[in-house]
Amino acid sequence: MLREPFAVGDSPLHRLDPRIRLVSAVIYSCAAALCREFPALLAALILSMALVAMARLRIAEVLKRLLVVNGWWCSYGW
Repeated sequence: MLREPFAVGDSPLHRLDPRIRLVSAVIYSCAAALCREFPALLAALILSMALVAMARLRIAEVLKRLLVVNGWWCSYGW
């Protein structure tokens, strides 16, 4: 079985129906990826940070995963 520490919790976001979370994540990801203006990107960043806070996730774990996803670990030889 797959262990995902971010999937376990008791926040309002964790209590949502998984189908709603999945559809919302896909729509939000597409909308954020298509943003071309700085104010829209800033709004997406602020909303993302608010969602991380609302889900009560550990910031260090989130940042560590972002480093891996963005490939920064490759450029620094980690």
